Amino acid sequence: MRFRLPLPTIPNVSHLGPLIATGRTAEVFAYGEDAVAKVLLPEFDAAALSHEADIAEVVAGAGVPTPAPLGRIEFDGRPGLLLERVEGEVMVDRMTAHPLRSHREADLLGRLHAKIHASPGTGLTPIAERLADRIDQTGGLLAYSMREAAKHRLRALDRGDRVLHGDFHPGNVLVGERTVAIDWVDAASGPPEPDVVRTLWLLSLAAVPPEMRRPGIGFIVNRARHRYQAAYEEITGLERARLAPWRLPVLAARLAEGIEHEEEALVAAVSALARG
Repeated sequence: MRFRLPLPTIPNVSHLGPLIATGRTAEVFAYGEDAVAKVLLPEFDAAALSHEADIAEVVAGAGVPTPAPLGRIEFDGRPGLLLERVEGEVMVDRMTAHPLRSHREADLLGRLHAKIHASPGTGLTPIAERLADRIDQTGGLLAYSMREAAKHRLRALDRGDRVLHGDFHPGNVLVGERTVAIDWVDAASGPPEPDVVRTLWLLSLAAVPPEMRRPGIGFIVNRARHRYQAAYEEITGLERARLAPWRLPVLAARLAEGIEHEEEALVAAVSALARG
């Protein structure tokens, strides 16, 4: 399905199809046979969805594997975004259902990430700006000296111009007739390294929610992590040494997101990296 730029606006939509999913900020409804409507919940600022629509236009226009944006709507006084409907399963659900085969999904994850990074990110917020802002938001979780060390490291790193997803993990990938990345609200432009560093953290045992931890989960997560990285490197040739300088600012910025079960491990990692 093709999209047009700028996206058309459809005001005063009176009827949507069945509710498909409800997230933290929006509801997703069927819209005809080939589209879905992501409609903001009443208590959230419309600017957030407008920002997401802008990102969707840029990302799809760059040729990234993602559901195509089709238009903006207004439903029941709430703003919404029309997106191409892509039939498939969320990758993390596939991994959970068949944990011993999850490394196969991780291989696909690495290949999709490499494909995303092949596209130019012109028009997206630079990742250095995004990380610096989040480091400043860590408040009492990080000492001032650590925040400054992370920002100092960030200023010394290379800039780039690739599309970065910003939160790339198996929960943000649909696997079906084609594999696509979804939920681009944190998209940015820059070199691939910070995007890879974040994904590697999200594929670590420290990032697994307590309710999902069970015997053997460490082996499964680590195998998936290694398979993702190997698949990505096979396509891109990225050297692992290039990831190391990005770990401090990326992990420091992660603390601003308030993921309680990760905080202890993140603070320990950031402290060690800041001292080194």
